[in-house]
Amino acid sequence: MRLVAVLLLTGLLALAPASEPGTDAARVLGETLPAAAIWLDSLDLGEMSVGYGRPQGRKSTDENPLRLGGVTYPRGVGSHANSEFAIDLKGVATRFVAMVGVDDEKRGAGSVKFVVVADGRTVAETPVMRGGQPPQLLSVDLTGAQRLVLIIDDADGSIDSDHGDWAGAHFLLQEGATARPEPLRVPVEPPLPIASGDPSEPAIHGPRVVGATPGRPFLHL
Repeated sequence: MRLVAVLLLTGLLALAPASEPGTDAARVLGETLPAAAIWLDSLDLGEMSVGYGRPQGRKSTDENPLRLGGVTYPRGVGSHANSEFAIDLKGVATRFVAMVGVDDEKRGAGSVKFVVVADGRTVAETPVMRGGQPPQLLSVDLTGAQRLVLIIDDADGSIDSDHGDWAGAHFLLQEGATARPEPLRVPVEPPLPIASGDPSEPAIHGPRVVGATPGRPFLHL
Protein backbone atom coordinates (compact mmCIF):
# COMPACT_ATOMS: atom_id res chain seq x y z
CA MET A 1 0.00 0.00 0.00
CA ARG A 2 1.41 3.37 -0.93
CA LEU A 3 0.45 6.92 -1.64
CA VAL A 4 0.41 7.19 -5.41
CA ALA A 5 -0.16 10.89 -5.87
CA VAL A 6 -0.91 14.13 -4.12
CA LEU A 7 -1.24 16.71 -6.85
CA LEU A 8 -1.37 20.46 -6.22
CA LEU A 9 -3.69 22.07 -8.73
CA THR A 10 -3.72 25.80 -9.25
CA GLY A 11 -7.16 26.11 -10.80
CA LEU A 12 -9.38 25.08 -13.69
CA LEU A 13 -6.73 25.70 -16.34
CA ALA A 14 -4.32 23.43 -14.51
CA LEU A 15 -7.00 20.74 -14.47
CA ALA A 16 -7.51 20.75 -18.21
CA PRO A 17 -4.43 18.74 -19.33
CA ALA A 18 -5.17 15.98 -16.79
CA SER A 19 -8.95 15.89 -17.27
CA GLU A 20 -9.09 13.26 -19.99
CA PRO A 21 -11.95 10.75 -19.60
CA GLY A 22 -11.18 8.09 -17.03
CA THR A 23 -8.52 10.04 -15.14
CA ASP A 24 -8.75 10.88 -11.44
CA ALA A 25 -9.07 14.60 -12.20
CA ALA A 26 -11.92 13.98 -14.64
CA ARG A 27 -13.87 11.71 -12.30
CA VAL A 28 -13.87 14.17 -9.38
CA LEU A 29 -15.50 16.75 -11.66
CA GLY A 30 -18.14 14.39 -13.02
CA GLU A 31 -21.43 12.89 -11.92
CA THR A 32 -20.93 9.30 -13.07
CA LEU A 33 -18.44 6.58 -12.19
CA PRO A 34 -17.39 3.24 -13.66
CA ALA A 35 -19.40 0.22 -12.51
CA ALA A 36 -16.63 -0.80 -10.10
CA ALA A 37 -16.66 2.45 -8.10
CA ILE A 38 -18.79 4.25 -5.52
CA TRP A 39 -19.11 7.83 -4.32
CA LEU A 40 -18.17 8.73 -0.76
CA ASP A 41 -21.43 10.68 -0.44
CA SER A 42 -23.41 7.48 -1.10
CA LEU A 43 -22.36 6.11 2.31
CA ASP A 44 -24.25 6.81 5.54
CA LEU A 45 -22.75 10.14 6.58
CA GLY A 46 -24.47 9.93 9.95
CA GLU A 47 -21.42 8.00 11.14
CA MET A 48 -19.05 10.89 10.30
CA SER A 49 -18.11 13.02 13.29
CA VAL A 50 -17.79 16.78 12.78
CA GLY A 51 -16.72 19.70 14.94
CA TYR A 52 -19.77 21.78 14.06
CA GLY A 53 -23.09 21.19 12.33
CA ARG A 54 -23.40 17.97 10.36
CA PRO A 55 -21.78 16.48 7.26
CA GLN A 56 -23.46 17.27 3.95
CA GLY A 57 -23.65 15.02 0.92
CA ARG A 58 -23.16 16.90 -2.39
CA LYS A 59 -23.19 20.21 -0.50
CA SER A 60 -20.91 22.33 1.65
CA THR A 61 -21.29 22.65 5.40
CA ASP A 62 -23.50 25.71 4.82
CA GLU A 63 -25.52 23.72 2.24
CA ASN A 64 -24.14 25.53 -0.79
CA PRO A 65 -22.73 23.78 -3.88
CA LEU A 66 -19.26 22.35 -3.22
CA ARG A 67 -16.76 24.87 -4.60
CA LEU A 68 -12.97 24.79 -4.44
CA GLY A 69 -10.79 27.25 -6.32
CA GLY A 70 -13.78 28.58 -8.25
CA VAL A 71 -14.74 25.12 -9.51
CA THR A 72 -18.08 23.49 -8.60
CA TYR A 73 -18.14 19.78 -7.82
CA PRO A 74 -21.48 17.95 -8.19
CA ARG A 75 -20.47 15.07 -5.89
CA GLY A 76 -18.61 14.91 -2.61
CA VAL A 77 -18.97 15.63 1.09
CA GLY A 78 -18.86 18.95 2.89
CA SER A 79 -17.57 18.62 6.44
CA HIS A 80 -16.22 20.70 9.31
CA ALA A 81 -13.06 20.21 11.36
CA ASN A 82 -12.44 18.36 13.48
CA SER A 83 -13.89 15.45 11.55
CA GLU A 84 -13.40 11.68 11.28
CA PHE A 85 -15.07 9.06 9.12
CA ALA A 86 -14.13 5.40 9.66
CA ILE A 87 -14.95 3.04 6.79
CA ASP A 88 -14.84 -0.75 6.47
CA LEU A 89 -13.32 -1.28 3.02
CA LYS A 90 -13.95 -5.05 3.11
CA GLY A 91 -10.71 -5.45 1.20
CA VAL A 92 -12.33 -4.54 -2.13
CA ALA A 93 -11.22 -0.89 -2.57
CA THR A 94 -8.19 -0.27 -4.77
CA ARG A 95 -8.04 3.52 -4.67
CA PHE A 96 -9.51 6.58 -2.95
CA VAL A 97 -9.66 9.82 -4.93
CA ALA A 98 -10.80 13.28 -3.82
CA MET A 99 -10.17 16.97 -4.40
CA VAL A 100 -9.72 18.59 -0.99
CA GLY A 101 -9.53 22.08 0.45
CA VAL A 102 -11.42 24.80 2.34
CA ASP A 103 -14.72 25.55 0.63
CA ASP A 104 -14.93 28.87 -1.23
CA GLU A 105 -17.91 29.90 0.90
CA LYS A 106 -15.45 30.90 3.66
CA ARG A 107 -13.92 33.61 1.42
CA GLY A 108 -10.32 33.08 2.45
CA ALA A 109 -10.94 32.13 6.09
CA GLY A 110 -10.32 28.76 7.73
CA SER A 111 -7.36 26.37 7.92
CA VAL A 112 -7.44 22.57 7.80
CA LYS A 113 -5.31 19.53 7.16
CA PHE A 114 -6.58 16.38 5.45
CA VAL A 115 -5.28 12.99 6.57
CA VAL A 116 -6.01 9.52 5.17
CA VAL A 117 -5.23 6.55 7.43
CA ALA A 118 -5.42 2.95 6.16
CA ASP A 119 -5.11 0.05 8.60
CA GLY A 120 -3.57 2.36 11.19
CA ARG A 121 -0.97 3.83 8.83
CA THR A 122 -1.03 7.37 7.42
CA VAL A 123 -1.01 6.99 3.64
CA ALA A 124 -1.76 10.60 2.67
CA GLU A 125 -1.52 13.94 4.46
CA THR A 126 -1.79 17.44 3.09
CA PRO A 127 0.08 20.44 4.44
CA VAL A 128 -2.04 23.03 6.25
CA MET A 129 -4.57 24.30 3.71
CA ARG A 130 -6.06 27.76 4.16
CA GLY A 131 -9.14 29.36 2.68
CA GLY A 132 -8.45 30.78 -0.76
CA GLN A 133 -5.50 28.46 -1.47
CA PRO A 134 -5.60 26.02 -4.41
CA PRO A 135 -7.17 22.62 -3.70
CA GLN A 136 -5.20 19.38 -3.83
CA LEU A 137 -6.04 16.15 -5.60
CA LEU A 138 -5.54 13.05 -3.46
CA SER A 139 -5.16 9.70 -5.21
CA VAL A 140 -4.36 6.96 -2.72
CA ASP A 141 -3.61 3.28 -3.37
CA LEU A 142 -5.77 1.17 -1.03
CA THR A 143 -5.03 -2.28 -2.42
CA GLY A 144 -5.49 -4.84 0.34
CA ALA A 145 -6.59 -2.31 2.98
CA GLN A 146 -9.42 -3.26 5.33
CA ARG A 147 -10.11 -0.09 7.29
CA LEU A 148 -9.91 3.57 6.28
CA VAL A 149 -10.22 6.72 8.37
CA LEU A 150 -10.72 10.09 6.68
CA ILE A 151 -9.68 12.96 8.93
CA ILE A 152 -10.01 16.74 8.71
CA ASP A 153 -7.85 18.38 11.37
CA ASP A 154 -8.30 22.00 12.46
CA ALA A 155 -4.54 22.57 11.93
CA ASP A 156 -4.21 25.55 14.30
CA GLY A 157 -6.25 24.74 17.40
CA SER A 158 -9.37 26.60 16.26
CA ILE A 159 -12.26 25.23 14.20
CA ASP A 160 -13.56 28.65 13.19
CA SER A 161 -14.45 28.68 9.45
CA ASP A 162 -12.85 25.23 8.95
CA HIS A 163 -15.22 24.06 6.21
CA GLY A 164 -13.34 21.18 4.59
CA ASP A 165 -14.56 19.49 1.39
CA TRP A 166 -13.94 15.96 0.12
CA ALA A 167 -15.01 17.09 -3.35
CA GLY A 168 -15.67 14.44 -5.98
CA ALA A 169 -14.56 11.81 -3.45
CA HIS A 170 -14.93 8.21 -4.61
CA PHE A 171 -13.54 4.69 -4.29
CA LEU A 172 -12.39 2.51 -7.15
CA LEU A 173 -13.12 -1.16 -6.46
CA GLN A 174 -11.86 -4.53 -7.62
CA GLU A 175 -13.53 -5.68 -10.81
CA GLY A 176 -16.33 -8.11 -10.02
CA ALA A 177 -16.39 -7.32 -6.30
CA THR A 178 -19.83 -7.76 -4.76
CA ALA A 179 -19.01 -6.32 -1.33
CA ARG A 180 -19.09 -2.56 -0.90
CA PRO A 181 -17.35 -0.29 1.62
CA GLU A 182 -19.56 0.87 4.45
CA PRO A 183 -19.16 3.10 7.51
CA LEU A 184 -17.89 1.59 10.72
CA ARG A 185 -20.50 2.25 13.35
CA VAL A 186 -19.12 3.55 16.62
CA PRO A 187 -20.86 1.72 19.49
CA VAL A 188 -22.76 3.91 21.92
CA GLU A 189 -21.63 3.20 25.46
CA PRO A 190 -24.48 2.85 28.00
CA PRO A 191 -24.48 5.51 30.72
CA LEU A 192 -22.63 4.55 33.89
CA PRO A 193 -24.89 3.90 36.91
CA ILE A 194 -24.98 6.66 39.49
CA ALA A 195 -23.12 5.55 42.60
CA SER A 196 -25.31 5.46 45.70
CA GLY A 197 -24.64 4.35 49.25
CA ASP A 198 -28.32 4.09 50.13
CA PRO A 199 -29.66 0.59 50.84
CA SER A 200 -32.29 -0.92 48.59
CA GLU A 201 -34.64 -1.54 51.55
CA PRO A 202 -36.62 1.42 52.97
CA ALA A 203 -35.57 2.69 56.41
CA ILE A 204 -36.10 5.65 58.74
CA HIS A 205 -33.06 7.87 59.18
CA GLY A 206 -32.45 10.86 61.37
CA PRO A 207 -31.52 14.18 59.78
CA ARG A 208 -27.87 14.61 58.85
CA VAL A 209 -28.07 18.34 59.57
CA VAL A 210 -30.16 19.97 62.29
CA GLY A 211 -30.77 23.53 63.35
CA ALA A 212 -32.57 25.35 66.13
CA THR A 213 -33.74 28.85 67.06
CA PRO A 214 -32.53 30.28 70.37
CA GLY A 215 -35.30 30.51 72.96
CA ARG A 216 -37.56 28.03 71.20
CA PRO A 217 -38.09 24.32 71.98
CA PHE A 218 -36.18 21.77 69.88
CA LEU A 219 -38.45 19.17 68.30
CA HIS A 220 -37.15 15.95 66.71
CA LEU A 221 -40.05 14.23 64.92
